[in-house]
Amino acid sequence: MGELRTILLAEDNPKDVELTLEALAEHNLANHVIVVRDGVEAMEYLQCQGKHKLRKPELPAVLLLDIKMPRMDGIEVLRAVRNDPGLKILLS
Repeated sequence: MGELRTILLAEDNPKDVELTLEALAEHNLANHVIVVRDGVEAMEYLQCQGKHKLRKPELPAVLLLDIKMPRMDGIEVLRAVRNDPGLKILLS
């Protein structure tokens, strides 16, 4: 059996992060959850840029996006992912 892929959670509200992590834990998900605070950081993670440039270049199993975030909202992230040939697979 292969290694579990990560879950990427883009959420700017700490309480919502906590609630989401609790809900995932209640369902016994063993996946590692990476939390980013806005859409720009989500894109940096997905594209292995910025502080995420040294991470292993693999796509997360799931991308959870807050719709209203600073700098770049969830809808803008979805558009950017759809327009990036290397990330487009996340939407299938």
